[in-house]
Amino acid sequence: MPNTLVISTRFRAGKYEALAKVKEGSDLPENIFIYEKDDKGGLGDYVGIALPKDMAKLKVYNPNKKSNFGSRYCLYHEGLAKLESPRDQVNAVNHMKETFKLLVDQYSAGSADEVEEYEL
Repeated sequence: MPNTLVISTRFRAGKYEALAKVKEGSDLPENIFIYEKDDKGGLGDYVGIALPKDMAKLKVYNPNKKSNFGSRYCLYHEGLAKLESPRDQVNAVNHMKETFKLLVDQYSAGSADEVEEYEL
């Protein structure tokens, strides 16, 4: 199945929002969005889309963990960017698309079998 990122935009509570989720049925895991944790371990600000090297290091957000000890970043199942202007919203959407394409390319390359042939 192809990997698909679903992005929706809206204006809400004085902010321009861009919300991204991995479409169900994609080969990628759903928890690809990086967030900074606040000082009590809750979700803070959206940071971006993780690449495979980030996914290997970061843990999925656990709402029961009440501290940010260890890593101040975590993975989450959606990415919500809250922005100040329509231009920032367009830039955020474009950045999400570009980073998602990078992730898909790297994820696909990492999951492919590597075969080397030697002739003597």
